[in-house]
Amino acid sequence: MFSGALLLTAALPLHSAEPPPHSHAAHQPPAAAVFPYERQPLQPEFWPHWNAPVNRDRIFDFYAKQAEHFRTLAVTPELLAPYPGLDSGKFGHWGNQNEEVWKDGRWNKTELGSVVSGVVRGAGKTIAKGVCVRLGDELACCFDPQTLTFPLVWKGAFVRYDEFRHGIGQGVAVAGKVVPADTGAAAKGEFAYHGFYRHGARVIFSYRRDGVEMLDAPAVEDGKFARVVGPAASHPLAALIKGGPPQWPQTVETRGTLGGTQPFAVDTITLPLENPWRSLFFIGDHDFLPNGDGVICTIMGEVWVVSGLDEKLERLRWRRFATGLNQPLGLRVLDGVIHVLGRDQITRLHDLNADGEADYYECFSNAYATSPGGHDYIAGLQRDAAGRFHFVSATQGLCRLSEDGQRVEVIATGFRNANGIGLAADGTLTTSCQEGNWTPASQVCLVRPGERGKYFGYGGPKPGIETTPPLLYLPRGVDNS
Repeated sequence: MFSGALLLTAALPLHSAEPPPHSHAAHQPPAAAVFPYERQPLQPEFWPHWNAPVNRDRIFDFYAKQAEHFRTLAVTPELLAPYPGLDSGKFGHWGNQNEEVWKDGRWNKTELGSVVSGVVRGAGKTIAKGVCVRLGDELACCFDPQTLTFPLVWKGAFVRYDEFRHGIGQGVAVAGKVVPADTGAAAKGEFAYHGFYRHGARVIFSYRRDGVEMLDAPAVEDGKFARVVGPAASHPLAALIKGGPPQWPQTVETRGTLGGTQPFAVDTITLPLENPWRSLFFIGDHDFLPNGDGVICTIMGEVWVVSGLDEKLERLRWRRFATGLNQPLGLRVLDGVIHVLGRDQITRLHDLNADGEADYYECFSNAYATSPGGHDYIAGLQRDAAGRFHFVSATQGLCRLSEDGQRVEVIATGFRNANGIGLAADGTLTTSCQEGNWTPASQVCLVRPGERGKYFGYGGPKPGIETTPPLLYLPRGVDNS
């Protein structure tokens, strides 16, 4: 129990003597009645984290506690105090968080492996859909799927992340010294990027160029950057695209806890926060494999599989399944295959040799835009009955992807920092906007089947375009952005 009670309005008397007729006091509005507020939730079992530091100022069950207090009084006050806000009315848009709280350099301590995807910056260049590859201890490079070239090659350290907002806001920075190299001519005309294979630390890119299926493996020869590139049918490394040895064979065990509340129980699936690679767990989405195992993705680009999700949760076993993805915030298992929505593409992860790790990172679609902006996330992977994926992009809006992944249709726009979507069985879509510019409060927006071109206001009024109001606004007591 919180040791003290909060008095949430000025201490004023609930009642006073009737003022004389025509006096100045007769025209004063009544003062809001106060009550002693205990911070602990009325049902703390439903709020297991109510006492966590991040919730130190949060108001729980304000109206219920207010009603419980005043209903016992013989005389009801004329005016009750309104809800003061998520953080006791002490804070505004930011709550009790700030940039200092979010400064975090731990990502730089994670054992990343040989592949890192992201918005890559180095030597004045920005590669929005970049795939960085570590080439042993000597060199590293960045592949651009939009040109089929390696626009950056460097020596020394691999990559680094800024401490700003846990490292997710500034993209991937080249950590070494960029060196000149023959990175190839940009593809023109008809070409298609297929993805890449991993065989241990080796990475082999796959694409079709000028009608020919190609394999392209970056390498180091005589201390210099080289490409082993050629037709897939005769490529010297073709034997390495059938699955390689596991890179992360270790299993990390945790123990879950069963919820005991009624009518809803919340079980806790304990994350493997302590792991050999110092991986961080900022979870972007989850789903389940046909055998009941769970799958999660993290915004740090990793996918993990957890088994042992039984009626006891006594022995949860976690495996690192894939790494190096570009800030994934959507995940679906379809026909047993894990599909991950990143800022650059939707990736299908294939375990070619059934050793518990992905060997082929297939690009199902990279047809949508990838912004180099620090806050331009893409989230919320869902698929409708027609087999079309839906997601929301910070720059494009609410998007629908054709069944073959080749075409993007923008259904609605005007969302500030949308962070997920919902898809009903009839095709109704919902998404969210976060409080901020042109968004007076966080909100849920609704798009019905068949509706196109709705604009929900972020960016300000547009001539000739009607601004659609949201389905609902969320009060600060639920979300302050």
